Amino acid sequence: MVQRLLLAIAGGYFLAAGFAALMSLALSRVMPPSEAATLMAMPAFVIYFALLLWSFAERCLTRLWWVLGLGGALAFGGAEMLPALTGAPRG
Repeated sequence: MVQRLLLAIAGGYFLAAGFAALMSLALSRVMPPSEAATLMAMPAFVIYFALLLWSFAERCLTRLWWVLGLGGALAFGGAEMLPALTGAPRG
């Protein structure tokens, strides 16, 4: 239960923050970066809450590790690579 709780809190935050970072970088191409970050922070709270609920509803702990860990790593990796791929300066 402790592992599930820590995974829900840390892994859910990692995935939600990675999603917000990736999407705010993508949106900063069409709007000011500060507005894009603020706009994507709002759905990140909803995503984080949904991931917390799903973490306790999921029966398979291995699947939870894979989805939260790999999803968060891919989101942050995409956020790191997006400026290089689009030629935009990192902000």
